[in-house]
Amino acid sequence: MEKAENNELLQGSQKNFRSVNYENLVSRKNRSFVCFCLGFLVSTILALISYGVVHGMFPWFGVMDDSKYSWIDETRSKSETGGKCQKRIVAYHDLFTHEKLTENQLSKLTHLIILPLHVQETGILVFENDEKKGRFEKLVSEARKYPDLVTMFSINNGYDNHETMSKVIGNSEVRRSFIENVIAAISAYHLDGMDVYWRWPQTDNDISNLILFCKELREKLSALAIRSRRKMSFVISAILHHHPVSANFQSIFDYVDFVTIETRNYYAPWFEEFQHLTGPATPLSSLYGERRDENVDKSMTEYSCLGKQPSKLNILVEFAGRYWENVIKSDSTWWMESEVANGVTSGGWMPWWKLKRSEWNISSASWNNDSKTPYVWNPMERKYLAFENERSLEEKVKYAMDHNIGGIAVWRIDHDDEQRTMLNSLSNLCSQSYRNNASSLSYYCESAISQLPQLEPSIFKNNAPSGIH
Repeated sequence: MEKAENNELLQGSQKNFRSVNYENLVSRKNRSFVCFCLGFLVSTILALISYGVVHGMFPWFGVMDDSKYSWIDETRSKSETGGKCQKRIVAYHDLFTHEKLTENQLSKLTHLIILPLHVQETGILVFENDEKKGRFEKLVSEARKYPDLVTMFSINNGYDNHETMSKVIGNSEVRRSFIENVIAAISAYHLDGMDVYWRWPQTDNDISNLILFCKELREKLSALAIRSRRKMSFVISAILHHHPVSANFQSIFDYVDFVTIETRNYYAPWFEEFQHLTGPATPLSSLYGERRDENVDKSMTEYSCLGKQPSKLNILVEFAGRYWENVIKSDSTWWMESEVANGVTSGGWMPWWKLKRSEWNISSASWNNDSKTPYVWNPMERKYLAFENERSLEEKVKYAMDHNIGGIAVWRIDHDDEQRTMLNSLSNLCSQSYRNNASSLSYYCESAISQLPQLEPSIFKNNAPSGIH
């Protein structure tokens, strides 16, 4: 409407000026005055149009040029950890779910990461459909009511995006286009940053390209922060495999604000190679034979020693449990094995809210003092359940505090119950009584990084069953 009015005004002015006989009616002095007025009018119109472009009033000018998204953001002054909390409480929220996040949940978080926006091979970002786009917009709008909450987006849920990400980030032109689209998305929705979920970089070339992407994205976001007069820098985070593939990963800590380590997938009945081994998704430690290195402590040791910045690490947990059927009876119930029939183990998973209503009697669960997690063993039906509860989460909070780990991230916060039992268990992360030196290391690093594991391709084939998000 404003543009149409300006055009009418310009056309009207031109018509009036054409009707004047400059040779006979206007003196040279008046002619100068008229030219001045005309120049002033045209300049004003162009200024209004430019303002509209900069502030996104005219969307048909395109979304690829990040210089067109320079909103003024002086009202939100957030710390790196999100407000007053000295640690991070990060929640991943999948647009797959219809459940809305409540005030009670959002007020307890430092970071909210919404996913997925899908990456196409051309570097374009798209929503799966209009319904999920609508959910995204409503959720972002709700999150902005909390000034200290850092709101970000993440990309494809990770299980099927390795080849696409390898092509996009490995090609300089496509990578540049991808970054432009990331900037456009952050600008259009007034987000605080992006989470990079590439499952998983497998070669040194992949790792180098990922680090280069983070570097170039950081440069673009820094420029955008200056233009938008932003008080804090934009946030870049990444999810990495629970074991570093190479020491080359060290450089990524120069460009990201934090890294969430995939510590929610050490044991599962859908793993190809170790599906028969029962165990918690996120054990703090383990003395389980060939899997003795598959635990949070080992992963945090490797990444802390590699990056020398434990405060940039997050432990990833899931408010859920995993169960196995046809479990072989054993004298020790901490670590057991299930039968494999036709190459498949029978089992599955349940979110926390469903576990509370299920046939599993979790109130009488036993405690695995090795992994610091609860479990239920039903010898009659030969079923085994390993899960997270309030006590196991409190153990992880204590571990994060004792080892200067930056925070805890939750995969699918909607897995909690209506009382927010699990989220409440993380509240001690924000205790003001903890003032540890964020850069100090509490690990023995010489042996941890001298021989970093060179993961075989099979380690990445943790195929999730249908319904896992």
